[in-house]
Amino acid sequence: MIKTGPLTTVASLIQVSPAAIPRTSSPARAGRLRSAAVALLLLAQAALAGAVELSASVDRKKITLEDSVTLTIRINEQSSSGRPDFSELGADFELLSAPSERSQYQVINGRVSSFTQWQIQLAPKRVGKLLIPSFEYRGAFSDAIEITVLDPVAGRRGNQADIFLEAEIGKSAVYVQEQLILNVRLFTSVTLQSVKSQDIRLPGARVEEIADHRYQRNMAGKTYAVVESVYAVFPQSSGELTIPALTWSVTTAGNRSSFFGPSGGSIKRLRSQPLNVEVRPRPATYPADQPWLPAEDVALVQSWNRNPDAFTVGEPITRTLELSARGLTAAQLPPLPAGNIDSIKVYPEQPQSEDFKSADGIRGVRVESQALVPTQPGQVTLPAVVVTWWDTANDRQREITLPPQVIDVAPAAATGTVAAMTPAATAPAPGSTVAAPITTAGSLWAWQVATALSALLALLFAWLWRRAAGPQSAAPADTPRGNAVDTEAKAFQQLRATCSNGEPRAIRRALLQWAQLYWQEPHLTRIADLAARLADDEASACCAELEALLYAENSGSGNVRQLCNTLLACLARLRAQRPAAAKASRRGADPALPELYAAG
Repeated sequence: MIKTGPLTTVASLIQVSPAAIPRTSSPARAGRLRSAAVALLLLAQAALAGAVELSASVDRKKITLEDSVTLTIRINEQSSSGRPDFSELGADFELLSAPSERSQYQVINGRVSSFTQWQIQLAPKRVGKLLIPSFEYRGAFSDAIEITVLDPVAGRRGNQADIFLEAEIGKSAVYVQEQLILNVRLFTSVTLQSVKSQDIRLPGARVEEIADHRYQRNMAGKTYAVVESVYAVFPQSSGELTIPALTWSVTTAGNRSSFFGPSGGSIKRLRSQPLNVEVRPRPATYPADQPWLPAEDVALVQSWNRNPDAFTVGEPITRTLELSARGLTAAQLPPLPAGNIDSIKVYPEQPQSEDFKSADGIRGVRVESQALVPTQPGQVTLPAVVVTWWDTANDRQREITLPPQVIDVAPAAATGTVAAMTPAATAPAPGSTVAAPITTAGSLWAWQVATALSALLALLFAWLWRRAAGPQSAAPADTPRGNAVDTEAKAFQQLRATCSNGEPRAIRRALLQWAQLYWQEPHLTRIADLAARLADDEASACCAELEALLYAENSGSGNVRQLCNTLLACLARLRAQRPAAAKASRRGADPALPELYAAG
């Protein structure tokens, strides 16, 4: 549309006729007037021919809310700067693409023509009659265009459309924090160039995409390709949860090429229907002191790293508990009740959590492992483990239980060598007769000879063994490298110095180094072997605790301090029973051995 301007008025008024020329004029004067009138008329026509024309058009004026429309703005000249202002379109339309610009200049039979045009893909924001406004460019104006937008469901004719989007929920009512399955499906019977789904964000709910499917479905004799996305929705507060209309953008494949697309495809904005869900609060009958676990199913499994019937004082054994729930994430699963166990020290490891996703939903798994170290022999009862949860399938409260477990703890094994070094006085049984020792000169001499021969044989055996081992014998894997300690007394002092650093692995190496020298057994390389040689339940328990600290996530300095003080005290008592070691210790150490760590 061209607005009427001053040039049009001038052109319409300049109509020169012979009657308008005075008769008194000479023929020459009349010719000059005619020439001037014709020139003025040509000038006005040239001015009109150079006027700017701005036009607007759309490919369709009647669409659905899922469709897009192509708007074309055209000006009859080369645009050297700027373009029309399209910001007013945002009131009723979403711009699916930035305005694309195209210019053309051509000369045909001496006639010059040129134009510049802009194209925009628009998606309507609502149903009804929408207005594409008039645009202005260099004083020219385009016409406004009215677009009729229909409800996509009404225009679908009972799922007979070529392409449409639907959303479906598994339940119309759920409990707070219960899993709700949301399926979003795109149906198409035409070829698509691209599909872009919308990210789902719901206020008051946590959403996780759990599956993606591609398949075919036959509906009313028509075959559709289906693109399906599955989501798990976890409402975080009670009340009504609204899942708004979801929007997917697709580009359909065309039959010809176009300046604005590789195959002339059109963009469609597909929308699903909004959905409402009732979110019920936690039942009043559910225990207030228990974690809220709304799930379809819950399982609790116990396992051991070895036979739990073979507990021994000082030897660690690992217990693993696995809690899994269908319909909950691992983050929703609570820590399992610990409970105190008499005469057993518990060293928990870092819990492990994992989510397993499928089209049926999420199954959360939490794994807790503990190192159990018995500190005294006898019968010990592991308490029951009870987990309370809400069965969403049957709408009722349930409990899953690991029953109490009674275990027998055997005393730490003691070798004959240890028994010989730590003789204990045995009280006579009631009613028994103890024979009085009879000592004669002959028997005393025989005993001395036997003792001397035994010592000589022992020295000979030790010399032969060392000779067989040779100077190049490799140290055991756990024997510390570096500066070797050549005497038991120095090894004990090095153990005390290592304990002051508080590093469990270094303490373990120093302890084994001392034990190898104390018992003259270079192949004593395991803490468990050392614990078996100690005829002291407290010392055996310390060894087991040291072994457990090596695998603990956080071995605090307080635990190491207490362990070292107890362990060194036990070893000092053991060394006091061997006079040679005690004497060497006095020569190589301070007269008094204070506690490694000051109390407090």
